Amino acid sequence: PYISLYKVYDLSVPGASPDHPFWSAVAMNDHPEWVYIGPDGERKRPFNNVYYPKMFWQSCTNNPGIADAYCRGAAGIMDQGAGGVFIDNVLPAQVCHGPEFGIHEHLYPDQDNIFSFEMALRRVRETVKGYGPDSVMMLNVGHPWDRWQGFGDCIMLESFIFNIRVRPGPGGWVGKEHYQAKQWPQILEWIEQTAPFVDRGGNIVALEYLPDDPEHAYFSYACDKLANFLWTASCNVRRDVLRTLHRCRLQRASGPLQEAEGLYYRHYPNGLVAVNPTDERISLRLPAPPGCESLADVATDEILTLRR
Repeated sequence: PYISLYKVYDLSVPGASPDHPFWSAVAMNDHPEWVYIGPDGERKRPFNNVYYPKMFWQSCTNNPGIADAYCRGAAGIMDQGAGGVFIDNVLPAQVCHGPEFGIHEHLYPDQDNIFSFEMALRRVRETVKGYGPDSVMMLNVGHPWDRWQGFGDCIMLESFIFNIRVRPGPGGWVGKEHYQAKQWPQILEWIEQTAPFVDRGGNIVALEYLPDDPEHAYFSYACDKLANFLWTASCNVRRDVLRTLHRCRLQRASGPLQEAEGLYYRHYPNGLVAVNPTDERISLRLPAPPGCESLADVATDEILTLRR
């Protein structure tokens, strides 16, 4: 289930959910000091967007009691039988200006809000893990991503390759244009940057907001698997393609990223992924994954010939 330490909740807004185990625990109605104050002395909504849904405010974690509230809320989620929590928006503002304007004082006056956010995140992790070592905490992180790698069981890289231009605006969410956020050189750079973490057993899941062309789904899946990432995606059409890819059970990579004549590939216990990042057709033979008795092209269902 979804939670966020970047936000606090206003129960007085029409449409608020007073029975929600997490959001009711982090209600700011009796704790206005939990709201982040910007450099202009004003309370700020998430992402400093005045059109963000009105029940949410950006949080200041550098205040007494707010970490306790986040822990109570996480426990409320786990008490309902959840196997873990997904913590969105791990991107706290570094400086809350509340003390400058006499609006509130800080729990750690000599520390910034990154420090207090880390303290709260550690406590929520302890709460979640108190329900068993297999309880999972996934973090949707900001930049730099590796700052948060020790705080959860899995790091999400939202919009890793494909993104969507959408934002809260007058009357609701506006915008729906999908676009490719990273080209191959940037993708390869990220694969290399994240390799030490993933190769040590770390988990990264890439979330893709896909255009309608199914080729984008296959491309993003293969690129993400070259990185040994987990993959998930959303798309308005061709959900049959998404279902096919989500059913793939490659397991963790069984070998390193390899390159042959401009084509990049990687072995898995249950298959092989390959990406041709060029505009030219490439025809060559690749070594089959050890132990694989047969292979089929997931895009075409064609059975591929293996030569031993």
